[in-house]
Amino acid sequence: MKKVTSLSNDQFNTLIVDKRALKTFMKHPQNEKIEAGWVNVSGEQLQDIPSGAIYLTQSALGEEKPQVLLVSTDEKGQKQAYESDTTIEFLKSHDVSPVLPQDRGTVTGELSKVVRGA
Repeated sequence: MKKVTSLSNDQFNTLIVDKRALKTFMKHPQNEKIEAGWVNVSGEQLQDIPSGAIYLTQSALGEEKPQVLLVSTDEKGQKQAYESDTTIEFLKSHDVSPVLPQDRGTVTGELSKVVRGA
């Protein structure tokens, strides 16, 4: 997981309520469906993740779309998490590689297969 950018509570609330705003924010084409929704995790699991940020959780590998986790704190002080597809353009606009460090070896392996014709 890698931090992409900061996120205010107001931004978080706007993005989870309005899919068009989410698409625009994620630089996602308006005419394509975006997969997004609440993450079913416990407060314990979110405990070590700082609130007020967007994190890359899934690399863009092959046909896989990059995914991000939006973490915020509600009015009661409870952390909440929302997951969304994103775009490589969104990640690049924040100077974040679309491939997580732990997946870099996988990418190199996949590229070498393509080059060798395997």
